[in-house]
Amino acid sequence: QGSGKSLEEALKYKPLRGQGRAVVLLQVDRMTPDAQAAFLKTAEEPPEGTRFFLTATDQTAILPALLSRCRTYRVSPPSMAEVERRAAAKGIEGDDLQDLIRATGHAEMVLDLRPTQRTELVELKAELEQWLQDPTTPLNWLAAVDGTLAEQREKAQLRLSACLGWMVGHYQHAGSEQ
Repeated sequence: QGSGKSLEEALKYKPLRGQGRAVVLLQVDRMTPDAQAAFLKTAEEPPEGTRFFLTATDQTAILPALLSRCRTYRVSPPSMAEVERRAAAKGIEGDDLQDLIRATGHAEMVLDLRPTQRTELVELKAELEQWLQDPTTPLNWLAAVDGTLAEQREKAQLRLSACLGWMVGHYQHAGSEQ
């Protein structure tokens, strides 16, 4: 993911050891249809000894042509107790864990957040609560950020989805005056 090389470019080279290699593609359901279609050719004719392992949460978001070339195994998500244990090991507990689950929409996604993202979301939650109490308070959930366009987009998407998740939770428990 972080190397900047394309999969096809990386597959040009033989494995350093042994005759085979395994390639793991995470969250294939989050790939665009164009990216999935581009991968389809490689999946149909992989280099000798190459096995692909794809992960996804939502199979319906995977192109049928790609899905038809896969063996499917369902893996149960970890229990909430396991997520809490793993989160605690990362220093995420109590209300922060619950707030981050609402922000990301999924308990396991909290575990994938970088420490800076977690800190930013916890601070953003406090800003949102203040704004909900007094809408004249500035809310910086879409404030300009440094970084590449992709980094800016990722940060804005995370902030927006977090605020929406928190607002839905807030209004589900709010009185009719809100």
